[in-house]
Amino acid sequence: MEEKSEAAWRYDMQWSLIFEDVRIRPSFDRLDRNQKVLVVASYLYRQLRLMRAFDQCYCENLSELFIHALDVALSTSGEPGVTQGEVYKNIPDTDEYSEQEGSYAQNLMIALNYLLLFVLNNDQIDLSRCVEMSLQNIDLINYEVNENYDEKLVTSKEVDVVTDLVVSALRASRGQLFSVKDAERLASNHYL
Repeated sequence: MEEKSEAAWRYDMQWSLIFEDVRIRPSFDRLDRNQKVLVVASYLYRQLRLMRAFDQCYCENLSELFIHALDVALSTSGEPGVTQGEVYKNIPDTDEYSEQEGSYAQNLMIALNYLLLFVLNNDQIDLSRCVEMSLQNIDLINYEVNENYDEKLVTSKEVDVVTDLVVSALRASRGQLFSVKDAERLASNHYL
């Protein structure tokens, strides 16, 4: 059996804080691939305001690419490989975009890149890494409010969010293709 790298263990640990929770895992495991992509895309979509703040701060338009790429990941229309390449090429460099908005956008674009890699390769580690990167923003937001924030409380709230997303995804038909509008609908009660 191949031994996991330290980075892989770290990603699994972050993934496990939420997606391995006893309230989520059994239901998440019952989801088909498209439903899982819907849950994770909705989880990313709830951070859209952070991408829009980046656009406003730097006069960019990454929000449009972000939404388009989520739609490609969900519907598998278009070319996920081409879109993944475009997302990768547009990950903001925090040396160039040094404000906090640059970090948020960088984390979201990296998360989106991993989601598209999951769509392309169906490798669970990509989904784990996607969640890890989105959690980086949750950490940053909470740290800005209170450097000594209660990580267990924040994790518990994230478990509640994902539980709701999974329950909503379970209501969708198996094998169904989705759109970014579906992710928006699921995320609407959980925006950051």
